[in-house]
Amino acid sequence: MTGENGYTSDVNVAVGTLPFGVSVSPASALLRPGDSQKFTFTAAPYIAASTAAVTIDGAGTVGKKSTTLSLDLSPFAGNIGRTRTGYVRTDAVLPFTVVFDSGTNRFFMSDAGSSQVFVIDAATHKLLRSIVVPGAYGMDVTPDHSTLYVGTQEIGDIYAIDPVAMAIKHRYVAAQIGATGYPTYSVRVLANGDLALLGGSGGDRTIVGYNSFAIWNPKDNVLESRYDPAPAGCDLNAVFDFEVTGDRRRVVISNGPTLCALDPVSGQMTSSGTYVSGLAVTPDGKSLLVLQAGNPAQLLVLDAVTLAETGSFPVKTDAGAMMVVSPDSKTVFIAPQLLGGIVRAYDLGSGSQAGWLPDLSLGGSSVLGTWISAIDNSGQLAGVMVEGIGILDTAAMRTGAEGTASVADYVDPPAGALEGGTVVDNSFFHVANFAAVYFGQKQAAIGGVPSHVTATTPPGQPGPVDVVTLLTDGGMQYLPYAFSYGPSVLQITPDSAAAEGGGAAVVYGFGFGPRTTPPNQIPANLQIEVNGKPAPITAYTDNPYHVSSAPWQIQSFSFTLPAGTAGTDADIKITSDAGSVELSGGLHYLPATQPVTLSGTASLAQGLYDPKRDVYYFTDASQIRVYSRSSGAWLPSISVPGAATGRAHRLWGIALSPDGSKLAVSDAGAGMIYLLHPDSPGSVQSFVFNHPYFAGGPSDSGTALPAGIAVSDSGMIYFAAAVNHEGFDSFYKIDSTSGAVTDYRILGDLRPFYKVAILSDNSRVFFNDMGGLFTVDTATDAVTWSANGAECCGGDYELALSADQKTLAAGSYLFDTNLSAKSYLTLNDAEMMVVDYVYGAQLSGDGTLLFQPGTNGIDVFDGRLGKLLTRIALPVELSQNYDALVGDGKDNILLAITGKTGTGIAIVDLSAIKEPAPLPYTASVSSGMQPRTSGRPVAPVGTARAIRPSPRIGSKTGIHHVWNEVAAPRF
Repeated sequence: MTGENGYTSDVNVAVGTLPFGVSVSPASALLRPGDSQKFTFTAAPYIAASTAAVTIDGAGTVGKKSTTLSLDLSPFAGNIGRTRTGYVRTDAVLPFTVVFDSGTNRFFMSDAGSSQVFVIDAATHKLLRSIVVPGAYGMDVTPDHSTLYVGTQEIGDIYAIDPVAMAIKHRYVAAQIGATGYPTYSVRVLANGDLALLGGSGGDRTIVGYNSFAIWNPKDNVLESRYDPAPAGCDLNAVFDFEVTGDRRRVVISNGPTLCALDPVSGQMTSSGTYVSGLAVTPDGKSLLVLQAGNPAQLLVLDAVTLAETGSFPVKTDAGAMMVVSPDSKTVFIAPQLLGGIVRAYDLGSGSQAGWLPDLSLGGSSVLGTWISAIDNSGQLAGVMVEGIGILDTAAMRTGAEGTASVADYVDPPAGALEGGTVVDNSFFHVANFAAVYFGQKQAAIGGVPSHVTATTPPGQPGPVDVVTLLTDGGMQYLPYAFSYGPSVLQITPDSAAAEGGGAAVVYGFGFGPRTTPPNQIPANLQIEVNGKPAPITAYTDNPYHVSSAPWQIQSFSFTLPAGTAGTDADIKITSDAGSVELSGGLHYLPATQPVTLSGTASLAQGLYDPKRDVYYFTDASQIRVYSRSSGAWLPSISVPGAATGRAHRLWGIALSPDGSKLAVSDAGAGMIYLLHPDSPGSVQSFVFNHPYFAGGPSDSGTALPAGIAVSDSGMIYFAAAVNHEGFDSFYKIDSTSGAVTDYRILGDLRPFYKVAILSDNSRVFFNDMGGLFTVDTATDAVTWSANGAECCGGDYELALSADQKTLAAGSYLFDTNLSAKSYLTLNDAEMMVVDYVYGAQLSGDGTLLFQPGTNGIDVFDGRLGKLLTRIALPVELSQNYDALVGDGKDNILLAITGKTGTGIAIVDLSAIKEPAPLPYTASVSSGMQPRTSGRPVAPVGTARAIRPSPRIGSKTGIHHVWNEVAAPRF
């Protein structure tokens, strides 16, 4: 400091107002002429590159003086750059694994929940295609990149996919794998072209896993070896690790306490008592990596041939970690399952940590991180996440001290205008080493105060973007789909409606409103138009998945569908505070429903079509109603004999013999079964059945309600009865000539929703035992259970047979009539949240469509693949009594029983829905899997190389039925 004109007194020197993000130390100083003082200016790492003017004021005893400095500002240049790390959202429900095909540079992700294999381009991270593979699960690519083999959960078929064309080449039906069938859940490719198959019907049910594996040659369909039971020294009970070595010459399995390696060519098996918490193989085929839980955890390096330990070192992770080895076999990447936020890399030569990577986070979710299972040639790790795939860029791996671990969070508000300018907050913005935040690929301006910064959104394109926060220590928070520019729509369900409107629909998406207080209050400015007509919004939620920590800020609202024109598509426009979005052809209109007037009080339970007489029969409480659609009139009802004293009628199930000569009816109220001739309904045979059987004989202590029924041309009546105690049998035959009862000695349930079906040639009868499908040979009364698909007592009672006799729908699964499961019904997370099914599923004549009724609509599935094709909103409520739909097997014009208690019927014309095109791949023909001849089947309960559950929101199928407890017969 210099004094002028002899000034020697004190001067208070202070730095004036600073630009945002700039600090100075010290802020002021008391000086005298001749003194010097250093002022250090520091710019926050998020500062924008610019030049700023700073004023320094000096106040003395005789006046003030100021000077202006110019500061050149530049952002922090440390390790905070954007990388290829990212997230790809799909329709996945229970994603299982990701594999990489270097021939196409594509990632393939399997998802048993939605029955799809998703194909993602590794370079662009674009979703290229989703391939429908029922039950898609464990998979592997051949070394020549010609085929991706996919095993299937609960179905057991193997699919061969062309990775280049992204199309299925062949379906190997589980029943035809080898001479006797081998349901396969996971596949690994061996060096000689054979496949290692993981099978078995579930290991120790208290643990999780499988109990069988086999070696199969797909070219000549020979099971060259099958391991159940296991070779000596190898425990196959509850296998959950299933791999091949990197050279594809050995199969490696583990159930935790036991590790085994098999050379399938020589048959040599090596076993070890090494406990396995996690398993990985090196691509060079030399080593196995075994993770052992502990504090710290240990990584063991084993010789792939002898299983001898060649090294070990401590690692920082948890017991459920996922491991992937680099293509050069030098580095292992370990992603913790529970201690998420950071993926660590270890040098396999030295055992030292080679680096670390920030992991992805799903906002607010308790499921953190990427469950890595694949790596591409450029160093991108890939693994499943909730509803999608996470990709981590190891080329941007950090070294040195680990930075701040990512945490799951949301941004607030979750949406804003396209032109930007929305001020957004997030807890990760407040950490001391905050550097920058990006919305998509654009950096946001930073404001607020240094201790609580906020981000102002840059301009953006319509739709959701990822929000990425970078820290100066290399840490990163990556929030997929965290902010939406304007409102954006993920899905509208239903996507079809009857022309008269009046049904309800739900819109899922982003940016419809704020996180409301009070919760679920409809935002004032949220509007929807259908073909320019405003539609009333009836409900709103900012947590439509109904989970405590949703992975992202999806919102939904419900609205009432206006009327439209049958055969046309309607445009939809949604407006919110964040802007507006339009969907061209977002809704399709079908013909209006046609209510049919029904006189008197009715409580219809089940109906059927009589093709010989072109009429429909419906069971009412005490009479059989008869309707002619061709004439549009009700015909005289059919009466049954009076109920015994103290009993009341509740006619329930109804069935026609294949030749149309006999009509059988169950009376759950009176405990009777009636057999009559449709052409002379006055002549009725009655059979008392109100006590169940136990161990082959009747029990006077129990009560039975006859329910589902079928009848043969010769008058054999097959039926299922609800019983008042689960220890009683439920499945029977009555010989209408002798009255003799045959008890099939299969336990039953308390609810009267069983169904029964018979083939047109009278050879076999089908029953669904709460998910367990079985058939009775009418010539021998032999019982055969399905060997795959669902299992008893955990499913539903649904059962339907297509008119062409080729397809069965049972327990939410689709079978051929040889009892081989083809697929199961699938819904995505959004679709399963807004539906309650009722009983009464119907198949189209050729079985390519399945019509599944709900309380206020009909879901139409592909009858071969189980995929939802369209959801139809109806303006009427469908019956929850027993069976809500009746088909004629010809034209897909259905009769629906309407009203919660079955008070009427309506004609629902679905003939405009196109039948799916023939499948473009071949399949071996099922002749029935080595069927079970006694006992109930046990379905697989575990996962291959994943004892942990898949990252999920919903369940595998989301199939849930409701029924009317008042109208249903009760004990």
